[in-house]
Amino acid sequence: MFDVNQFVVIGKYSKIESHNNKSYLYLQTANNGELRFIVSNAIMDKLNDYCCVNDTMAVKGSISANKNHSIWKTLYYCGLRIGEARGLQWKDIDWKKRTIWINKQVQSINNYSSSYFICDTKTATSNRKIPMCDDLYDSMKEYYDSVKQFKNFNEEFYCFGENKGITPIPYSTARRRKVVVAERAGVKEIRLHDFRHSCASLLINSGANISVVSKYLGHSDINETLNTYSHMFDSALNSVVNVMNNLKTK
Repeated sequence: MFDVNQFVVIGKYSKIESHNNKSYLYLQTANNGELRFIVSNAIMDKLNDYCCVNDTMAVKGSISANKNHSIWKTLYYCGLRIGEARGLQWKDIDWKKRTIWINKQVQSINNYSSSYFICDTKTATSNRKIPMCDDLYDSMKEYYDSVKQFKNFNEEFYCFGENKGITPIPYSTARRRKVVVAERAGVKEIRLHDFRHSCASLLINSGANISVVSKYLGHSDINETLNTYSHMFDSALNSVVNVMNNLKTK
């Protein structure tokens, strides 16, 4: 019987395509030919889990790989809460200005429920526009150019959603894929929210102004940022001492 896991893990499939709301998996044969299979949603879920690990197990440039690469980059570079990432729609991205508009979030009754509801951001200041760095922009644009080829594509679709983006990605699905990535890559697993903390750490250790960090993360005020990440400012205090030591007196 055909076992998709065998091909996914050792990377023997050559490409994945979607046409007319159907997904197709192409398998390379010994004589360099190809066999095409119509792939069910269940198998596509398996492919989505594995495609995000690394280029040796992903079809480079495939829609599944682009989606998985893009969601992790968005969480890290933008410091989003997972609910904000789940609620991100294509209409929220301004390609000319290279910004992402965070204006809502998707939440579930519990982390394992398939049911969801759309609500306002955590605070009024969480409603914000975040500039995209070059790496994130390139990944998201490549992904966008792929999915917009779907029949009946709509800017209302969720960037990282299921069913071609019609519904938001479930929390449990995002968590499961993250676990797979960590295990396959041989790195320590972190929580989904830790992508946000990693972003904050990057900004603070790079010397970003605290008010800018607070605005970037969508905190209610600077005090929230200081209280949450006060331990990260130790090195900044040491740099102040160095400034004092380097003062030259006449």
